[in-house]
Amino acid sequence: MKWIMLGLSIALTVAVPASAFQLRPEVKNGENLIDISDDVVWRRKMNAVGFWGIEQFTHPVHETITNRIYGCETDKACAITVGNSFMQPAAPMAVLAGVRWNDNPPFRLTDTSLSGCKNVYVQLPMEGSCWASVFSDGKKKATAEKGSVLYKYQPDKSEQYSMLLRSHFGDLQFLHAMASRPGERAGETYDNVMMWAQFVWRVTSSEYGRGTSISEASVKIPRLMDFFGLRETVQSIFFKGEAGYNKDYREFAFGTLLHMVQDSYSEAHMARHDPDGHGCEKTRYDSPGQAVKFYTYVGQDSKKHGLKDEMKEVTRQMTYTPTPNLIDVGKALRDMKDKHMKWEEVEPYFICLFRPESAMTEADRGPF
Repeated sequence: MKWIMLGLSIALTVAVPASAFQLRPEVKNGENLIDISDDVVWRRKMNAVGFWGIEQFTHPVHETITNRIYGCETDKACAITVGNSFMQPAAPMAVLAGVRWNDNPPFRLTDTSLSGCKNVYVQLPMEGSCWASVFSDGKKKATAEKGSVLYKYQPDKSEQYSMLLRSHFGDLQFLHAMASRPGERAGETYDNVMMWAQFVWRVTSSEYGRGTSISEASVKIPRLMDFFGLRETVQSIFFKGEAGYNKDYREFAFGTLLHMVQDSYSEAHMARHDPDGHGCEKTRYDSPGQAVKFYTYVGQDSKKHGLKDEMKEVTRQMTYTPTPNLIDVGKALRDMKDKHMKWEEVEPYFICLFRPESAMTEADRGPF
């Protein structure tokens, strides 16, 4: 399928299965959008890869959560994710773009039999046909492997195993606060989540710049070498083939962190206790509910998973979950960011947010 720009930016409304909440992929500043979610060919491809009715996904839930964190008061107002002369979303556009990145990272396949997809940068809404084909093929292979980490970093094939497949069916599922495979112990998932939180926070706080390499960052975060090439940089990881927000990389990085935290409040991603009223040690912030168990997307039913993706789930959490809920947690992180706190100062809060009740608890697909 060809996407014709004609000088306009194009957006699709589509949900990515392993996302805790729905998304609206957009290009650059997201202005002058054309909604092509009614395209018959696109809908057929999306349903073929296991989506559960694309017509359901017309609400940008991740973006709405983020806008609420930045002060929006109503779902209708906070659902506006496109800047124009009359209204702007509460969250900076770069933050919203970062929130989308976890589910829509740009990638390039250097070795593939998929027609028209070799050496092409793929990121929704561009190259949507390749995106759907890659996801469909990847899901089938992951299902056949029955839980082994099929998609993982390999130094000699750094681009062949795409970020899309790794983050949904492989070793990067921690980008969604999930385990990489059934049987992975909670302590390992926690270590991966904390690794990413530290890396991204050091970017957000300006300690790491766009040109900071994994080689340089691994001095303080050695675990990064298990997932990324030493020559990769902050820019090449976040903005491969697309430079829409690279000048606002700090805000963009913060958005990717918010996505992981928001995902951790989806019941399809992990189980939590309710907050107990205590504060987080070594911080001035209230303690979220303690992590109990991480799930893995491998083997989950996308329809059952998707029932936890809708806006009504977010509303339920905000209405019935004791504080701090997912909005409160996001506001706490924003407060730390605005105060220019260093990683060493915010680390206790992330420990409080993600440390599991038992490090030995093994991941599974849960009731999904």
